[in-house]
Amino acid sequence: MPAPNPAEIATLQMWSLHAHYQRHMMIYINQGKILVSNARQANQVAQGQQIVPSNTSGAIQNGHLNFTEDEVAQMLNIWLSADRKWNAYLRSKANLRFAAYVVVTEIMSRYVAWDAYGAITR
Repeated sequence: MPAPNPAEIATLQMWSLHAHYQRHMMIYINQGKILVSNARQANQVAQGQQIVPSNTSGAIQNGHLNFTEDEVAQMLNIWLSADRKWNAYLRSKANLRFAAYVVVTEIMSRYVAWDAYGAITR
C-alpha cells in the first residue's frame, strides 16, 4: 500500500476525517500499538511451535518482528472496518455513501500508518 497521495488526503479533509484523526490521534496510535504487539506475540508463539509465519515481510530485529508500514496499514484497515464507532462515525456523514466507506477506511488506515508508523512500531 502506498502512502496516501494529496488527493486522498484532500478526501479525508473534505469529510473532516483528517480533523477527526488529529483530535483522536492517540486512540489510533494506541490501537496500532495493540495490533502490532498482538501480532508480535502471535509470531513468538508460532516460533515456539516451530511454525514460521509466511504472511509477513517484516524483518526480525532485536528479537522481535518489525512490521512494514503496509502491514500496519492492513492491520488498521481490518480494525477500522470492524469497529462500530468508526462505522457509526461514517454513517453520521449524511452525504457519504455506504459504497465509499471501504475507500475512506482504506485511505484512513494508510494515512494513520504513514503518519504514526514510528510511534506505533516502537
